[in-house]
Amino acid sequence: MNFRILRKDLKRKKSINLILLVFIFLSAMFIAGSLNNFTVIMNGVEHFMEQSEIGDFLIVTMGGSPGELSENDKTIEQFLENQEQVENFTIDDNLFLSESQLKGKNGKKITLSSPVMLNHSEISQQKFFDRENREITRMEEGTIYLGQRMAAENKLKNGDMVTVSSDNGFEKEFQVAGVLKDAFMGSEMMGMQRCIISRGDFQELLEESGLPYGRLYSLNCKDIGAFQEEYNRCEFYEMFGADRELVETIDRCTDGLIFTMQMQEIIGTLSAAKAPKKDGKGNIYADMINHHMPMLDAMQTASRKAFKRSFGY
Repeated sequence: MNFRILRKDLKRKKSINLILLVFIFLSAMFIAGSLNNFTVIMNGVEHFMEQSEIGDFLIVTMGGSPGELSENDKTIEQFLENQEQVENFTIDDNLFLSESQLKGKNGKKITLSSPVMLNHSEISQQKFFDRENREITRMEEGTIYLGQRMAAENKLKNGDMVTVSSDNGFEKEFQVAGVLKDAFMGSEMMGMQRCIISRGDFQELLEESGLPYGRLYSLNCKDIGAFQEEYNRCEFYEMFGADRELVETIDRCTDGLIFTMQMQEIIGTLSAAKAPKKDGKGNIYADMINHHMPMLDAMQTASRKAFKRSFGY
């Protein structure tokens, strides 16, 4: 009986039912496309991480100088050397740039949505790729690869000139060689972007520019969970400290896959410990950078680590 009623109803309202059928087909197509996009991004990000050779755990610090490490960096290195869960680790030098230290052609101001971390192209932490997915192995002196956001925001293209300067009067001009694909710092949620130059140029800036200095640690671990438990008990601070899994998740989110308000709330909660070192906590260098940096804001203060330990993170 129910079948007969349904058949009669379908005959009476053919146009409405046809429209509903079209919408059902369209919905099915969109769902199938979304699932396909989900699979592609999930697999693509993981493959990109493997090709870039990202370590199991990454730490970024700021402070000290090339000739004299900060006490914080000394503490971190001592911890890593004595940590049985660490199979090996590498150390690379970083320099940090803000808007006031960058200019475009004819002195035009360069706008940054987040500060720039500067490395040379041959660092140990990871491999870099250009827009055509070719690995960047060596660079010519006087050239620079820009982060994707920096290039897009300032409409910079290959052949344009970018000038790096510092408060001590140092100034050096670079020609844009291309745009960088960066597995670690490529996401907007990292709150920082990266540019790379040649090893020789980087050494010159390291010795003469007086730009803010820091270190980048990349670790391979036997048991990442056991290492993180020990790491979270430490009292040193860092600009960023997280495992590869979190970096992958951040990349997937900002590829437009699952970036939701709930995710923003989680990052906001983890960023609650931001505080310059005025009360004995926080990062003494935080005042040097006036941008909002979601991941930099989440500095590892003792209170935040206690919070994480309480919830088994």
